[in-house]
Amino acid sequence: MFSTPKFRLRRTSMKTLKQFLVALVATLALAGGFQVFAQVAPPTTASPNYTALWWNPAESGWGINLTHQENIIFATMFTYRDAGLGNQNPPMWYVGSALFKQEDGSYFGEWYQTVGSAFNANPFVPLTPDRITQVGTARLTFSGNTGTITYSVNGVQVTKTMEKQVYGLAPAECKFTDNPDRRLATNYQDLWWNPSESGWGVNFTHQYAGPPRGEILFATMFTYANASAGDRNPPMWYVASEMIKQPDGSFYGFLYQTTGSAFNAVPFVPLTPDRITPVGTMQFTPIDGQTGTLVYSVNGVTVVKTITRQVYRYPVFVCTTVTTPQPTYTDKVYTLYVGGYPYAVTKTGVTKVKNMTQYTSPGFGLFDCD
Repeated sequence: MFSTPKFRLRRTSMKTLKQFLVALVATLALAGGFQVFAQVAPPTTASPNYTALWWNPAESGWGINLTHQENIIFATMFTYRDAGLGNQNPPMWYVGSALFKQEDGSYFGEWYQTVGSAFNANPFVPLTPDRITQVGTARLTFSGNTGTITYSVNGVQVTKTMEKQVYGLAPAECKFTDNPDRRLATNYQDLWWNPSESGWGVNFTHQYAGPPRGEILFATMFTYANASAGDRNPPMWYVASEMIKQPDGSFYGFLYQTTGSAFNAVPFVPLTPDRITPVGTMQFTPIDGQTGTLVYSVNGVTVVKTITRQVYRYPVFVCTTVTTPQPTYTDKVYTLYVGGYPYAVTKTGVTKVKNMTQYTSPGFGLFDCD
């Protein structure tokens, strides 16, 4: 489990006690696979719901996935460690498993780094408290589809502006729901995991890009490298930036590994093609709206996992795929077309890019449209 907030019980209000219990449950969910969330009565539900993939378009190569249930955000950030390697630093991810809504509307909580079993370990050893290290805190603030994250790692503070990443017509619309049963859901945007293998997971962002590509998942998987270190391998993340929906209902695409500027680099150098390495493929096959099978390969090693949506608090949310162009998202698109041709969002639909002022890499490009 993670370190829980240091509350002075003699001054503990009912609200603070509830927060303490929820933090404990959320950290146990990641570290031990427990799911006992309904035992704590929920306070008033927050609105709107911020579940999405967020990034800074001027700093392609890093991002943060937010999962929003009740008044708590579970955040996983994919970035790069500070290894003194310029813009070739190895991958690193951080997690804030219980960022609570504050009185000012922001979300605040502890920020962690973990080590664990290699991505292909069989069995995969569930995460234990001795492999979780608090490195700082994180705070999220929002204004519509934009926001700011301020976080610290071992005394180094970083502040980033961010917005929802758009690679289709528009981001999915996610709203809270009183119905915990999402078996009929057809949009898979969420944090997914295997409860018996706590410590790793995969975030799906689900958008519709119009013909010819249709529905696309953007997947970021946080796991651990195979460094022959037992259950203490270093963090590693992989990205499948365009998993296209197949005729059988599954989603399939190429899997990549990247290197980049350190998390605290100023400026943060946008990702370029020479720092992206194809390592295999990824396929997600839904069984229903809340369970599925994940099959992926890394350098010839194939891994098969059963996965389900991670639930740590009620009410949960359900997302709807937007299938019509939205005027809010008309100037830029960040995407990859499997045939090698970049496309851009316009007010009338999805068209080929005419003028590329910057093309950084598959899945991370920034295009300006004529």
